[in-house]
Amino acid sequence: MRAWIETFTRVQQAEIMSVARRVRAWIETLTVLQSFIFFKVARRVRAWIETVIPLDNDGLEEMELKVAEASSLPSSVAEASRLPKSFKIGEGWDYNPGKAFLNFDTDFGNFKIYPHQKTYEDYDRSSVEVLPEELYNPMPDLYPTIKEIGEDKLIALVKEEFLAKKPYKIVDTADDDKSIFTLERLSHILEKNDGREKFIPLIEPTLKNPFEVYMALYQSDKGFVEYRKHYIGLFKDNKKRPFFVIVKQEKDSTIFWNAFPKNTKEINKSRRGTLIYYKK
Repeated sequence: MRAWIETFTRVQQAEIMSVARRVRAWIETLTVLQSFIFFKVARRVRAWIETVIPLDNDGLEEMELKVAEASSLPSSVAEASRLPKSFKIGEGWDYNPGKAFLNFDTDFGNFKIYPHQKTYEDYDRSSVEVLPEELYNPMPDLYPTIKEIGEDKLIALVKEEFLAKKPYKIVDTADDDKSIFTLERLSHILEKNDGREKFIPLIEPTLKNPFEVYMALYQSDKGFVEYRKHYIGLFKDNKKRPFFVIVKQEKDSTIFWNAFPKNTKEINKSRRGTLIYYKK
C-alpha cells in the first residue's frame, strides 16, 4: 500500500511538472508575441508621425485649404462650443464640479485699508507739509471734467492722448513693476462723476517718479485680505500750489487714483504699509 502511494505521488508530481513546463512555455511564447505586436505597432505609429508635416500658409494655399474663423463655423459646431446654460450631475458624481465653479462667490466684500500697520512716521519720514521744493514734480496740464465737456468727448480725449488709441496702457513703474490702465477702469471712474478724471495726466508721472511706494494691507468686511500698492505723487502748479496724488495698484495690476489739492491730512493717511520705495 505504501509503495503504491509513493508511486502515485511520483506520477502526480511528474504530471504537475509537465503541466507547469507547458504553462511556462506558453507564457514565454505569449510574451514574445505581445512584444512583437507592440514593437510592430510602435514602428507604424512612429512612421505615421514622421509623415505628418506642419502646414504653413504656402502649404495651405497649395492644398487649397482654408482656416475657418470661429464666427464662420457651422451653427451646430459654434453652439456646441458654448458653455451650457444648465448642468446635470454626471453618473458617479455626488456633486456637479462645473456648476459649483459657476456658483463660486466672487464677491469678497468691501475692502478698507488695515489700520494697524506702519505709517510714514515709523520710517522716520516727514509729513508732506514740510517737504522741500525739489521733491515736487512739475504739474502737467489737467484734463477737463465730464461736466465741462461731456462723457463722450472725455473718453475720446483719453483714448487719443493717454492711451494712444489702444484699449489699455501699461506703465513701467519706478519699483520695476507694471501697472495697467484700462478703459473699463475709466468707466468706473466716470460713474462716480466726482471730477477725478481731470487728474489722469498725473497717473503716469506718479508711477514713474513717485515720492514713495507702500505695500499696504487691505481687509474686507467678509474677512478677506489682499495687498495693494500705494504710489504717492507730489506736484506743484505754476502758482506753487501743492497737489498730492495716490495711485493704488490692485492685485491684478490695474490702478485706481485720487488727488488731494493742498490736503496734507488725506495724503498722509495713505502713507501706510511697508515702505518699498522712497526718495530722500
